[in-house]
Amino acid sequence: LAEKGLALSQTQQNWIGQQAAYYVLGNIAFEEGAIEDARSKLEASLQAARKSASPLAILAPLNGLADLECHHEQYSSAIRLFEECLQIARRLGSQYHTAIQLNNLGTVYHMLEKFDQARTYYQQSLEICRDIGDLDGQAIAYSNLGEIACVEQDFEAARKAYRHTLELGKKTGSAYTIGIALANLGDIALKTRDCSRAREYHGEALRTARECAISSLVAKSVRGLGEVLLLEGQTTAGAQAMAMVLSNPATSPEDAQKAQACLDQFNLAVPNPPDLEDWLNNLS
Repeated sequence: LAEKGLALSQTQQNWIGQQAAYYVLGNIAFEEGAIEDARSKLEASLQAARKSASPLAILAPLNGLADLECHHEQYSSAIRLFEECLQIARRLGSQYHTAIQLNNLGTVYHMLEKFDQARTYYQQSLEICRDIGDLDGQAIAYSNLGEIACVEQDFEAARKAYRHTLELGKKTGSAYTIGIALANLGDIALKTRDCSRAREYHGEALRTARECAISSLVAKSVRGLGEVLLLEGQTTAGAQAMAMVLSNPATSPEDAQKAQACLDQFNLAVPNPPDLEDWLNNLS
């Protein structure tokens, strides 16, 4: 459909149509791992957007190209592109888009482990989202602030931020936001060796993930429950949990790394992953 739309918009010299079609094709290429094709399509989208003279149309391909730079760890280029997006958003007078770009810049500095700069951008994004009543934006900002606090081992601040995220998720009805907040609270409990709370939070996160079929969150919460089991000396069930995490294609690189690290810490081999339902039944 995107290719047909592109052909039609080229015939009609419809720059906005070309921008949208190239942008969709660029995202498809990125998801398929064709990175250079994605870059080519996003650059074509940006070129069409600039010809349209629509500042709003420029934002999407610029963001896409910045994400590509992050993917290649070209953070200086990503910052330059996101700063251009921020300038456009401010010229448009769009508080919504300004908050998004501030969060994007915070994310890049977060990746660079420049936490003070990241925190400043996240806080600015949060303040705007509060002003305009953007609950989803607030949840994202609080979650990001919680991650920084956790890295800095300020667990009370992290806990507070994730609880804000949880409450906002409940207000918006976002199962993903609720589940991630629960899992993050579970991880803080693990760091403070509060196995009871960790089990409770990760158990709730798993129930939410299964009800809404969020595979990446299933992996995250199973990993958390597996850590609880290992800490409690239930090595067989704990190792099985890590095997399920490692065999789940939706598992994030971070959770896969944590799962393998847990197995290594306890000198455990990776067993055959059990069926999740059977594993849960054996726990109860």
